[in-house]
Order: sequence, then structure tokens, then C-alpha cells
Amino acid sequence: EEAQVTSPPARLQPSLAGSHKVEVSELTPEEAMSLLEFVLSDGDRVDLEGVPLLVTEDLTFGTVAFSSLKSEPSIFVPEDEEEYLLLPQAPRRLVSRRIQQTRPWVWQHLRHMASSHEAP
Repeated sequence: EEAQVTSPPARLQPSLAGSHKVEVSELTPEEAMSLLEFVLSDGDRVDLEGVPLLVTEDLTFGTVAFSSLKSEPSIFVPEDEEEYLLLPQAPRRLVSRRIQQTRPWVWQHLRHMASSHEAP
């Protein structure tokens, strides 16, 4: 199912137009998920490399890394609840369940990228 993504979060539109910068650390998890959805919608995943937009289970941000020379630890995209239960002490290493619950298209896209080791 294709997502109907038309624009980034309203608060971020001036930043994307170049009028001012917004640090990723200033985003709420909801804004980060909206921006991630927007970035994924064009199909050009190279935009994601190294950008901390993956909301993790502890509501911090992880990065997408396609290269084998990653400087950041891996972020896992669990397939189901059982996989979340396997790493209860590592919430910073798991993509948030909120993505699956509130943005199923994004979660499916992340699962596909993780399972196919898809590079841009």
C-alpha cells in the first residue's frame, strides 16, 4: 500500500525551504516520524544516510547507515513483539513500536530495508 505523503510537518517546512535551521535534537518523536515518512516518500534513501530520524524504543533517535563502515551502533527493526522481547535491555537499539502503530507504511519500509540490507 502506497503512502499518501504530501508535505513534511508544518513546523519544519520553513527549514526545508532554507529560511532557518531546525536541529534534529529539537524534534519531538512525532515530528521525527513525520519527517522520516516524508523523506522515505520520494524513494531516494540516500537522503537518510547518517540522519538521526529513527525513533527508538526509548524515544531517542538512531541513524540509518547503509555503509559497512558504520560509526553508529545498529538499530534493529523487530518483525514482531517476540523480537522486541529478545532485547529488553537495549531499547536504544530497537526501532520504536510507535512507528509500527502510528505509521505502518514507514515501519514496513524500514522492515524491507533491514531485511534486504538495501543500500541507496
